[in-house]
Amino acid sequence: MMNYEIDLEKVGRNIFPFYLTILFIAPIPFGANRPWAWSILAICAFTLLLIYLWSYARQNLRPPEITKDIKIIFILLVGWLFFQVFQLIPLPIELLGAISPKTLELKQSIIHMTGASFLPLSFDVSAGMRAIYKTVLYISLFALTICLVQSRDRLRLLILMIVFIGVIQAVWGLSLVFMQEKMRLAGEAQNFLNVVKGTFTNRNHFGGFINIAIAAAIALLLSSGLKEKRSIHREKLSHHWQSRALDWRIYLLPYLGLMLVALMFSESRGAMFTCAFMMMVMVTCAIYMKVSVADIFKKFQLIIWLVIFVVIFSGADALVERFNNFDEDLAIRMNHWQNSLMIFQDFSFFGVGAGNFQYLYPLYDNGFDKYRLLHAHNDYIELLVEQGVIGFGIIGAVILLCIKNAIQAIRQFQSLRQAAFAVASLLVISGFLMHATVEFNFQIPSNAIYFFVFLAIALLQGMESVHVEKRETVWDEEAFMQEEA
Repeated sequence: MMNYEIDLEKVGRNIFPFYLTILFIAPIPFGANRPWAWSILAICAFTLLLIYLWSYARQNLRPPEITKDIKIIFILLVGWLFFQVFQLIPLPIELLGAISPKTLELKQSIIHMTGASFLPLSFDVSAGMRAIYKTVLYISLFALTICLVQSRDRLRLLILMIVFIGVIQAVWGLSLVFMQEKMRLAGEAQNFLNVVKGTFTNRNHFGGFINIAIAAAIALLLSSGLKEKRSIHREKLSHHWQSRALDWRIYLLPYLGLMLVALMFSESRGAMFTCAFMMMVMVTCAIYMKVSVADIFKKFQLIIWLVIFVVIFSGADALVERFNNFDEDLAIRMNHWQNSLMIFQDFSFFGVGAGNFQYLYPLYDNGFDKYRLLHAHNDYIELLVEQGVIGFGIIGAVILLCIKNAIQAIRQFQSLRQAAFAVASLLVISGFLMHATVEFNFQIPSNAIYFFVFLAIALLQGMESVHVEKRETVWDEEAFMQEEA
């Protein structure tokens, strides 16, 4: 009789390092915001998923345990992918005129496709194909997260890796600022003297990613307990000093502070508002679980004072200048949104095709902004324009189901330590949705990748195996937990 548990563990153990490698590399090449970068990631992620599925088929293994909501979400995600494929399929012009008359009108009058008998919903098929490749990347990593991260040990390792890459991004970005160097990025001179961008091409993209890393650091802080780390730090290093001195939990507070400082120096207004919103969500979760605000402030007071000090003595002038231009920038964005909503009114049900926003927008632009607009600076409006209410409804249902699972998981636990990863997934999802109102982080592949990973983490909170850990340690953690209680 086949030992399913051993075989399942072996398959996951062999593939998990490659999965982490993909996630680690994703933000490094300009946030994967180049066709060659996300294409390589898509090929690697899809190949890894095929290897995983082939291992089950070849060895006739039992599939991993999944909940009912996970099954529903997989169906929705596959449906979302097929809807994007449907937008590229040439349809009889009679059918196209019936389901999207404005599409047929524009293609015949402006693009002069009067002699064609079959036309697709999408205005640019190549752009639609690129969008499908990205969707395959996101779904593949979402599925790999569900299949591979089915224990608290692996979940902690995944979160730790996200914190690590966040620290690297913060150190790299701050180093470029303080060393006052100019670097050449993607063939154009990019000045790093004033703002932190990490390896991203834009401070807002960096801010979206660093908020994810901040939420991951908070999850590790809550899951291990701050008193535990202080106790480890106070102990004499006479026994097992290497393990205690190198324990990653001791350095979580400095790491979190470093990333918050990098966020301040990025001067991304949307990212800073998002970070503040995430903190409000965390406080709300703590109050719901009957943890006092005073206790939360006591745990994070060093970080709070550090950020205040940095803002006052280093970044106050730059931040004030950025916020002084808020009204002008908001007026430009609102004009973009109004024009984009006009597109949505004409293509409300099926959209103009995934990845096609930039090709349709010039037809509705009133000339308010002299620059070519690639994205709507509002992911909700852009999704509605490109995929209509159908695509918007499908991915919206996926996100709402994941949020529901995270909230249900928080309700089941008695302390923030137990609910740490559920809280982190809720922070990332809610923060990303907030930032999406003024930016386009869903269009930055590395940020979108991590968003889908945290959607999977939220779903995994409904599985009992994710809350069981078999980790061995060199000190008595139960004693520290009793002390904290």
